[in-house]
This record gives sequence, structure tokens and C-alpha cells, in this order.
Amino acid sequence: MTKQALWPKVKAAAAILSYSILSVGALAFADYALAWSGPVGLRRLYALSRLPERSLDQRFDSPAQLRGTLHSDRPRLTPSGRPSAIWYAWIEEERHSGRSSYTVVLCAKGEDDELQLRQPGRTARLALFADDEHIALLKNQVLESLPPDRVALDFGEIRRERAIPPPMQELCAGKFRPGRNQSYHEASIPPGAAVTVLGCVGDGVVRSCGTPPGAISVRELRPVLRAYANQTLTSIRGAAALVGLCLSLLAAALFKLKGGGAA
Repeated sequence: MTKQALWPKVKAAAAILSYSILSVGALAFADYALAWSGPVGLRRLYALSRLPERSLDQRFDSPAQLRGTLHSDRPRLTPSGRPSAIWYAWIEEERHSGRSSYTVVLCAKGEDDELQLRQPGRTARLALFADDEHIALLKNQVLESLPPDRVALDFGEIRRERAIPPPMQELCAGKFRPGRNQSYHEASIPPGAAVTVLGCVGDGVVRSCGTPPGAISVRELRPVLRAYANQTLTSIRGAAALVGLCLSLLAAALFKLKGGGAA
């Protein structure tokens, strides 16, 4: 057999060896994802879905659901002029680099202090992020995920407008210049809106506790649980995709080697 005839077989054998190593690595990663990361997250999700519902007149140190209405100590308006108990707003700008485009946040503002949760005959101070807890606002994106160490905020619809309200321009003075590819985004909960809160109660205060630490949702925590589930399933999906890719490459290399041998 000449060197020219042998060379394709050597290349195919080297490819098979490489893909075999990749497949073993992918299987090891999948084993880790399924044996460690996945079950821990799934157990956490199962516990969240079965959290008890409690009232503000009870004291408890483990996470529970609380239903009530959301209020603030003083009246407040969003930059677009809507009454709200809590709000966040930001300015995005779409930029282009070659054929690709990306979005940057030029300025973000909000008011989330002095909150109250009310039930019939009872009122408690809502302090889920009074101790500098990290928060995450759900933006209703496809397969949106949420790390389990974040306080989740589900405000429902997020408003988007091309025009930047003058109050927001004043709040963001010096942080942006009006441009063509900018848009204004606003999320808020009006005073008296019904919400579901995840947290603990003690001394008349609703605080964050556990993992995840807390949540405020206008949709009974369903989007919040879905986002936590997506975060848990990301590693499992990635492991499955990597295993499938490596095995496909290995199968293609074996098929090529077999075809070369038949010729």
C-alpha cells in the first residue's frame, strides 16, 4: 500500500481518536450535569412549587408565599407619568459592528424602597432587597433564565417606546445623548395591585430568605418558577447537545473510514 493510499486512513483514524476523546469528555460533562447540577436544581424547583401560603400575622423563618396588595409609603410616578408602587426604567441603544448588531443599556433608574405588603387588616414592610441583595427583573424573553441567588421581580408587561420621557432624560443627564437607535423601557407595578411574594416574615417585616432569596410577582410566581427551571435545565440541555454533536462527528468519521476501506 502506497503512502498516498494510506494517508486518508491515517487522517480518518486520527479524527476518530479525537472525536472519541471529545465524546468521552462530553459524556463526563453530561454525567456531572445529570448527577449533580440537575438534581439539585430540580429538587429546589420541586420545593418551590410546594411552598405553603401564609399570612402576615404569622412569624416564619422558612420561605413561604404571601398574597396581598403592593403599596409604597408615598405616592410616586414613573418617568412616563404612571402611578406606581415600584418601577424600573432604562434606555437602550442598538449599535452595529459590521454585519452584526448588539444592544447596550445607556442608563437605568428605579424606585424600589419604602414598600408595603397589605392583607385585610394587616400591613407589613416589604424589604426583600433592603440588605443589598441582587435582583433580576424578568423581561418576558424566550427561555429566560434566572440564577437561584437573585430576588426575582415579575412585573408582567414591559412598556417600550421610542421617545425618551423628559423626566428620564433629566435623571440620565450626562449619561447619554439622544440618538436615532435609542428606545425607552419601563416596568412598574401600580399601587394596590395584587401580588404574590416569596419571603419570610418576622417583626412585621417581609425579608428575603433561603435559595432563592425572594420574589415579587403579579402572575402568581409562574414566570418566576419557569425562569428558575430554565436556569436549571440549561446545563442539562448543553450536555445533551454536546454529546449529540460529538457522537455525530464520531459516527461520520467511522462512516468515512468504512467507505474508504470498501473502496
